[in-house]
Amino acid sequence: TNLVGAKVRLQDAAGESVAEMTTSEAGAQFETLDAGDYQLVVEDAPGHELLSQSAASVSVAGDDAEGYVVYIPASAATE
Repeated sequence: TNLVGAKVRLQDAAGESVAEMTTSEAGAQFETLDAGDYQLVVEDAPGHELLSQSAASVSVAGDDAEGYVVYIPASAATE
């Protein structure tokens, strides 16, 4: 199942935010990105904690028609 409620930010190579969204049942999808290097940054969702890094590097080539899928593992937080 997808993690619902996590805030996801996409930053360009200069560290500027180019898009933000909150994940839904469908996950998070950023479309029509220009070619270049990006950083995908995920914040903890309420009631969950990340099991891996909170950021992932993504490079988009000019001829990438298929796109990329980035998985960010998470688990329920113990209280």
